[in-house]
Amino acid sequence: MLYSVVECKIAIASSTTVSALVDLENRAIVGLVLPALTSTNLSFKVAANPTDTPVDLKNADGTAITITAATGGFAIDSDDLVCLAGYRWMQIIASVAQAANRTFQLLIKG
Repeated sequence: MLYSVVECKIAIASSTTVSALVDLENRAIVGLVLPALTSTNLSFKVAANPTDTPVDLKNADGTAITITAATGGFAIDSDDLVCLAGYRWMQIIASVAQAANRTFQLLIKG
């Protein structure tokens, strides 16, 4: 079955580490395209509602879910983002402040 893909742009501003809270609209994630980055690792915060305080996304043993992003410039498959399934709201967190504005492309089913 064919489905449309919607691009959701997620920004981390220069000199910061945290994106805005993004509404996934209960849609399935297809992939994430990373821009060039100041060498960093990425993690996620999630929330059930936009008024909730986002919490760190961790696995069952309490370890933060991270992506070794290094200097970016690549895409991440939906299989590696399955940890975000079921969460309505999310943020991307960089472990290092970015030297310039960075825009990620989150691809979700339309």
